Amino acid sequence: MKKFKNIFLVTLILNILGALPLFLMPFMPAIKEELVFTQFEGMANNALAIEIWDLFNSVLAFMAGAILVVNFIGIKSKSIEAARTTALILLVLLIGFTLPDWINLFQGAGHPPLLIMALNLVPLVLLEYGRRNAEL
Repeated sequence: MKKFKNIFLVTLILNILGALPLFLMPFMPAIKEELVFTQFEGMANNALAIEIWDLFNSVLAFMAGAILVVNFIGIKSKSIEAARTTALILLVLLIGFTLPDWINLFQGAGHPPLLIMALNLVPLVLLEYGRRNAEL
């Protein structure tokens, strides 16, 4: 996988899968219940906590949308330097999304399943590899 387009495409697919719950949560209460209320006991009974979570979720959804836009820009890059710069920007954004989960894991706090966390590392590795070795 030496082509930047392939790297950005795999990253885009994984990012869409990772962001899908953020976009679906406002429309499907079962997702919110499974992902949020099971992690934070008593939150389902607190209207203010639910309101704060909904605001936080919308901010995360917009950030995830911005990451998807950067992914599309990377796929359409016409020069190697633009692709490398896009890969670096995307790498930094994705580290910002995945690092809190790993910190929580090592602190013993709530975190996603390990399989999901490992899957979140794949785009990081691909982008770093692409930034150093990929070609158009």
